Amino acid sequence: MLDDSLRKIGRYEILERVGRGGMGVLYRGRDTVLDREVAIKVMSGDFAEDETAHSRFFREAKAAARLQHRNVVTVFEFAEHDETPYIVMEFLRGRSLATRLKDGTPLKLPETLDIVIQLCAGLEFAHREGVIHRDVKPGNIWLCEDGTAKLLDFGIAKSAASTVTKAGDVMGSPSYMSPEQIGGRELDGRSDVFSAGVVLYELLSGRKPFEADSPTAVMMKIVQETARPLQELAPDVPPALAAATSHALEKDPDARYARAADFAADLQLVRLALEDGAGLDQSVLLAETMYAEDLRRQTGPSIAGATSLLTPPGGRRGIRGAEPVAPPALWRRPAVLGVAALVVLIVAALGTAMWWQKPPAIDDTSEPTAAPSALPAKEATLPPPAPVTPLTAEHPRALEITSDPPGAAIIVDGRDTHKVTPAEIPLEGSKRPRRVRLTKRSFEPRDVIVSDDVLQQGKLTVTLDPANTSPVTVDVAPASEGSYPFEVLDGSRVISAAATSHHLTVSGRRSLRLRAPEYFLDQSVTVDPASGRQAHFQAPGLGRLTVRTPLETCTVMIAGRSLGFPPIVNVPIAAGKYTVQLKCQSEPNRQAAVTISARQDSVEIIR
Repeated sequence: MLDDSLRKIGRYEILERVGRGGMGVLYRGRDTVLDREVAIKVMSGDFAEDETAHSRFFREAKAAARLQHRNVVTVFEFAEHDETPYIVMEFLRGRSLATRLKDGTPLKLPETLDIVIQLCAGLEFAHREGVIHRDVKPGNIWLCEDGTAKLLDFGIAKSAASTVTKAGDVMGSPSYMSPEQIGGRELDGRSDVFSAGVVLYELLSGRKPFEADSPTAVMMKIVQETARPLQELAPDVPPALAAATSHALEKDPDARYARAADFAADLQLVRLALEDGAGLDQSVLLAETMYAEDLRRQTGPSIAGATSLLTPPGGRRGIRGAEPVAPPALWRRPAVLGVAALVVLIVAALGTAMWWQKPPAIDDTSEPTAAPSALPAKEATLPPPAPVTPLTAEHPRALEITSDPPGAAIIVDGRDTHKVTPAEIPLEGSKRPRRVRLTKRSFEPRDVIVSDDVLQQGKLTVTLDPANTSPVTVDVAPASEGSYPFEVLDGSRVISAAATSHHLTVSGRRSLRLRAPEYFLDQSVTVDPASGRQAHFQAPGLGRLTVRTPLETCTVMIAGRSLGFPPIVNVPIAAGKYTVQLKCQSEPNRQAAVTISARQDSVEIIR
């Protein structure tokens, strides 16, 4: 094994050791050819001398190297130095999910959903490339400073086409292993879905679903016992979220989510309910319900049977668990929620904000084994908004806001005042400002909570810190399937012409736009030098949209672009959220919100 006195391995300069795990040592290094920071994982001597392990590492590492995805750590190279294998990866700044949970800071429910949805996105991509991770756990989920979650450590990953890992091999972390993994059976992506379900259960309840005094006893419970109902440990978890978690933890792989993308789709529905404040987007759900009702009238009285017609290939049954039947088309939208599930989601969303206050006590001593940083993640220090206190006669009638340097734009409670510092903001009636944001070019934005003391003084003074203007290399990968050309803009200026992928360099913090008008793509991504010298993004995949309406003389519009008169059938459109508008001459205009998922058909009915 390499010792700490080594200063170079291959073309990489060793800068410092940043971690040690069971399989080897992790170094921070520099690529002397490309002048970029890298992480170098050097295998231990015992591992390198094991011919079987050596062969498995290189064969399956090649499979991991194919995974170029925003939610998977990027692998640059596999090689040997003095017969010692090593792997070179992107160097990530942040910390593992396991470490994040140990600090006691509560994870809010939207954060939890976002992490697991990103985890599923990385898993889905890996599975499509024929790679099964087999060791999904908090220690192998890396949280970058920009909010991106990345899946780490494909050291025991198995290629679906590989025969190196024999049936009967049991590898992984016991608490997160699927029943079929424990049994040494052939695995597919559904095994990783089970592990992701364990992670979600743990994040929501603060406990693992299967606990015992020894690893063997834990594995016996996973195989033989049913997990304690999530809502017994966390009664305020939305029922739809508890149902999705239980679905991922089914013992039988055939009863589980068929794909990680299906699991993510149901979690996305819960997240949308939280974002809307009182339930799922009503226009979308109404259209889904009406479409299911139309199918019910056509096929019979069973709405569950009508819903199952929308089940995608692979037999996904969704939260409701309706039995799938053969879909009528290649692409199908995720299973439509029935009325009962809709009510559950809406009611659950109303009570969600009340429970997510206490941080779960996570006990995970596993270490991250790929691409960590020696630098701690920058944590947000902004406290929650102050409670609203009505203005009284004792308060000044205006708030004077100054900044050093002056000339910063003033945003109050999310509303642009169109004023720059120094300026006075009127305090109108009984309302009081709660949050002030100051922005100025070449300086970091600053958010300030307006306290009672500030209101009584009538003055707020803020010092702005200079922005980091270091160059950042930006890579934008093509959509995972169905790639298409798109351009990159800085504001309204095109900085990279239309292509299926982009490689460019920008200076300082930037909000870039990915745009492809033909597919309605206009997506913003943020590049921040504080998050590292490299930024990786991926264009969204394409879905299809069908718009149905009895108002056949109205024009269908999306993002100001006319699609013509209905019906609009199978229009390719980039994944994301959109507003569909009907512009009518003799009828009131109508609109509905729709969420497009990659490789899925979305049907919107507007009446």
